[in-house]
Amino acid sequence: MLIFALMVTFVWSVAVLITAFVFLPSAAFAQQTGAGRPNNPVFAGAANRAASTQTLDLSASIAEAYDKNSLVALPETLAAPAPVHTLLNGTMDYARNGRHVKVAASGGSNARYDSNSHEVLGVSHYVGGGFSVDFARQTMLTVNQTVAYTPTYLYQLFPSLAAPTPGTVNVPAADYALTSPSSYAYGTNVTFSHGLTKRGTFTRDSPYGYAHFTSQTGFPGLKTYGEGAHFSLRTTRNTALRFGYRFGEGQYFGGIRTTEHSVDVGVDYRRQLSPTRGITFGANVSSSLLDSKALIEPAQRQQYRVGGNLLMAYDLGRTWGIQGTYSRTVGSILGFSGPVFNDGASASLNGFLNRRLDASVSAGYSTGGGVSVLYPTTFRTYTGDARLRYALATRWAVYAEYVYYHYAFSHNVQPLPVLSPQLDQSGVRTGLMLRFPLARGNRNPTAN
Repeated sequence: MLIFALMVTFVWSVAVLITAFVFLPSAAFAQQTGAGRPNNPVFAGAANRAASTQTLDLSASIAEAYDKNSLVALPETLAAPAPVHTLLNGTMDYARNGRHVKVAASGGSNARYDSNSHEVLGVSHYVGGGFSVDFARQTMLTVNQTVAYTPTYLYQLFPSLAAPTPGTVNVPAADYALTSPSSYAYGTNVTFSHGLTKRGTFTRDSPYGYAHFTSQTGFPGLKTYGEGAHFSLRTTRNTALRFGYRFGEGQYFGGIRTTEHSVDVGVDYRRQLSPTRGITFGANVSSSLLDSKALIEPAQRQQYRVGGNLLMAYDLGRTWGIQGTYSRTVGSILGFSGPVFNDGASASLNGFLNRRLDASVSAGYSTGGGVSVLYPTTFRTYTGDARLRYALATRWAVYAEYVYYHYAFSHNVQPLPVLSPQLDQSGVRTGLMLRFPLARGNRNPTAN
């Protein structure tokens, strides 16, 4: 099941642009940047929601899309996607920013009108909610819950440029849905942080996930569970060291149960070079021990892996920012027969040409394979996106976008039998974006 296009629907265009440049890729690196938005952009979709104590926004988009698809060995159960189709999206976002309690929620649906069948097909539906509470000056509890009905996505192979935030559901755009079956995915995460000293902070997080297909594929659901503990020590005004341990467990196809023990060490650096320019750098190295309990031979049961992450973000000025990340990780994706080890990189450039016109360019690359020796799979995938958006008014904007997506699995082996082993897709989208602020509270005194 593979997917191509990149945030052509408004929800993902806005969500990724705002999140990717306001938040950094991981909790360890999450810091606010100053670039990417003029003082008073025309389109309300670019407004700073953190400036109000309470917001409720309704968003919608409609786009005409043309795709050129090249699928190798298309399975009999998969119909070729229509080259011309219409993308529809609607979403609602709520946020309340109190002094000690913050609450956020979001929900939405993506649909596609197929020109071949002349039907409107529901692609994905999702809802998410979360909150954070400051119990004391240096103690915080964050809880987040998400539920999503989506096609099978392998877009997670690309390193994310957006940090997970309460109430956010990271679902790719509707035009990444090229095949069936669909799946339900549930995610829960609880994070507790406490300042042990003036410079040191202890953080514990407990993620849990469950996903399963809506039809019979021969692949059972994927269950993942983890526990992590990290200590961050601020050594200077701009630098912090980070040490951590994580335990993870996953249940995969064929009854394989895999546990992972990993330790990591890293450094975070942030410096404001001028009122409009700043640089952020983060790096960490990890060592993991994987144990596949379904395998018999000790040499096959245990595997050692070295991974890491690298991030750099730079504010080119008050309205432009560039960001890039590289990761070498072990992850879990529905449809694979075991953990996935991959090297991936993502980069993006975003900014405003003037108060009405903004532009964004992004790219991603990933290569790797399944860790399981029983069901080996190797892959290579990359994607690219370029978009221009022009504000007609505070609530209306038009945009044009070009997207490209490629993936290939080796030796005609792929995670799911309904997948083509190789895909090349390029497409253009033109559409209309709408954003209606339904409610705004008083100005948040803590907002920048």
